[in-house]
Amino acid sequence: MNNWITKFIKPGLKTLLKKVRPKPGEDSSWITCGGCQQLIYKEELYKNFFICPKCNEYQKIAPQIRFGFFFDNGEFEILKPPLLPDDPINFIDTKKYIDRLATARKFTGQDDAIMIAKGKLKDINVTVGAQNFAFIGGSAGTQSGEAFIYGSQHAIDKQTPYIFFTCSGGMRMQEGSLALSNMSRFVVAINELKKNNLPYIVVLTNPSTGGTLASLGMLGDIIFAEPKATAGFARRASNPTNYW
Repeated sequence: MNNWITKFIKPGLKTLLKKVRPKPGEDSSWITCGGCQQLIYKEELYKNFFICPKCNEYQKIAPQIRFGFFFDNGEFEILKPPLLPDDPINFIDTKKYIDRLATARKFTGQDDAIMIAKGKLKDINVTVGAQNFAFIGGSAGTQSGEAFIYGSQHAIDKQTPYIFFTCSGGMRMQEGSLALSNMSRFVVAINELKKNNLPYIVVLTNPSTGGTLASLGMLGDIIFAEPKATAGFARRASNPTNYW
C-alpha cells in the first residue's frame, strides 16, 4: 500500500499542482503566496488586502492595485512624468536591455518601475508613489528617477504630503552610473520637500534594499514598514576591511 501511494499518488499530485500553479504573468484566478507557497484564490486575496490568509505574508502589489486600496473610495489619477530616452548606455548581458524594458512594460503596463498618482486620503489631498517589483525587480533607472522627482515637484506645486511605497532591489545596474546618480537626485528632491515644510512619508514593503533604501527609503519624516519586510543595504568595497 505504501509503495503504491509513493509511486503513483504523490507523483500524480505533484503533476496536478504543477498544472494548476499559474506561471508569472499568466491570467489566473489563483496566486501563489510568496511566503508559504500555497495557492490562494485571487478574490480572497483581494478581500484580505493582499495578505495571505494562511500565513499572513504580505504579497507584492502592483502600484495601481495599491493605489486602489490606499486612496479614498479607490479614486485616484495617475500622473505622467516626461519620458526619457531608453537604454542610455546600450547595455547587453544575456539579452539586450532594451528588450528587457519592452518585456517589463508589456508585463506590467507601466513605463518604468515607479508610478505616481494623486488623490485624497481621509479627505486630504496627497501625492503618492509606488515601486513595482515586477518591473525588473523594482529597480530605479533614470526614468524612475524622473518619476520620483516629478512626484516631488507635484507635491510642492499642490502643497500636498508626499507618500512613497518602496519595493525594490536597488538601482538599475543596466544603466550604470546614470542609475546610481538617482540616489543623489532622490535626496535633492526630498530636501526640496523639507524646504517647503511638506511631509515625506515612507512605507517600506518587502523587499526594500540597496540604493533605494539608502536614499529615498531612509529619509522619510515618518517611516513605516510591513511586518517581516526585508530592508537592508550592503556596500561592496575594494578593500574588504573598509566598510561603512
